[in-house]
Amino acid sequence: MTTRRPRRPPALRLDPEVRPEHVDLHVELDPARGNAYRGEVSTALRLARPKRTLRLHAVDLRVLRPRLESGKGVLAGKLVASPGSETIEIRFEQTLPAGAATLRLAFSGRLRGDLCGLYRAASGPHRYAFTQLEPTEARKFFPCFDEPAMKARFQISVTTAASHTVLSNAPAIASRAAGSGRKTVVFAPTPPLSTYLVALAVGPLEGSRRVFVGPTPIRVWSAPKKGRLSAFALEAARESLLRLERYFGLPYPYAKLDLVAVPDFEFGAMENAGAVFFRETLLLLDPRRATLAEQKRAAEVIAHELAHM
Repeated sequence: MTTRRPRRPPALRLDPEVRPEHVDLHVELDPARGNAYRGEVSTALRLARPKRTLRLHAVDLRVLRPRLESGKGVLAGKLVASPGSETIEIRFEQTLPAGAATLRLAFSGRLRGDLCGLYRAASGPHRYAFTQLEPTEARKFFPCFDEPAMKARFQISVTTAASHTVLSNAPAIASRAAGSGRKTVVFAPTPPLSTYLVALAVGPLEGSRRVFVGPTPIRVWSAPKKGRLSAFALEAARESLLRLERYFGLPYPYAKLDLVAVPDFEFGAMENAGAVFFRETLLLLDPRRATLAEQKRAAEVIAHELAHM
């Protein structure tokens, strides 16, 4: 009788000596015209020691043109996928020096149908793209260092149809024509975030009026013709944030607060930084028909999500 030595399980954790510091993410998509999307991501890294390889997460994505800019100039890398660990490895012919470096990747994917990563949703005739990245689904949206301890600042930009609303974690700071009836929306950089808190919503969303808690603007976003159902959520968010700031003696840490009613959403809500996503049926209440129990449930979930901030 012979026994075989057990196989070593795949390495599931990323190299702690390679840390992301800033991520520039650009995505091009139009959920009204199809599920394909593409993008580019540039990640500013800090290498604690010299390296010959870099590992990061990517699932169901086509990743192209890996390039690293460092003290040795621009280096092209070779991609090797490891589906078992949901990672890609980028191998370089030269040793990468310790210190600062920038990894640049092009990628493409398709809007998913399983309510995670960057996925498609619909409300009547309207088509949308939304993210749900907790716990480890950011890797299904774009190549990234998808571990919660690896926080980085994100600056996101999106090219899409000029008629679409685009929401993310930070306020939009620019919107410019991109030709062929498209626009590019650029968002301000975020504070350091885990990848699972990154948010994106694209499609024909309509915003409520704005209310404020101190300098923080609050709005509720929903599919067309559903805005009249947002009044309770808007007031509950304002009152919850006001009381949380008073109780903890701390200001809300983000530049704005959007509450987004998502037509197809797996969970009750998700505490994305600055852009909280909710199941539409939980957030939007008909003021003439909502029961007290429904109002209490909505208020509880709103307060719960804001407490995460």
